[in-house]
Amino acid sequence: MSAADGLREYQLQLGERLRQASEQRLTRMRLGFEAAGRHWLISLEAIHGVVALPQLTPVPAVKPWLQGVAAVRGVVYACVDWAVFLGGGGATQAKGRQMLLSHPRDRAHIALIIDQVPQMRSLDDMEALPPASTTEPDWVTGVWRDVEHREWRLLDAPRLWRDARLLQPSA
Repeated sequence: MSAADGLREYQLQLGERLRQASEQRLTRMRLGFEAAGRHWLISLEAIHGVVALPQLTPVPAVKPWLQGVAAVRGVVYACVDWAVFLGGGGATQAKGRQMLLSHPRDRAHIALIIDQVPQMRSLDDMEALPPASTTEPDWVTGVWRDVEHREWRLLDAPRLWRDARLLQPSA
């Protein structure tokens, strides 16, 4: 094998190792946001995007957390105010509100309305906490603590989309 072939082989192997390391890092990345005084994490694969809150069409005779429906990219989403759903009080009308769209593969057509602009968070920068003695909904699959000692609850979106309470919005 010539020196040039050896160098080329080394470069290919190095490139593959860097690609694998980057993919591993991405699998540990989550979208973080705040609602009802708690911090939340959701997998990037669980959502179809983050969009500015559009004009909502109200739906009569539903619980207050269902703010209405909206068409986004040709799909009608049930728009859930996440803070209100969690029991955090009345809906806010803050500017800059956004929606996390459920992924089409889950066939849920649900959008979570959040007030805070989401941010990328890495589980590598957090510590997994032992299971809490208090009961969390089954769609909370773990609690993590960041370097600032804030607790972040990890959402299992497919489980959330199947939550009986979420699926029964009628008042």
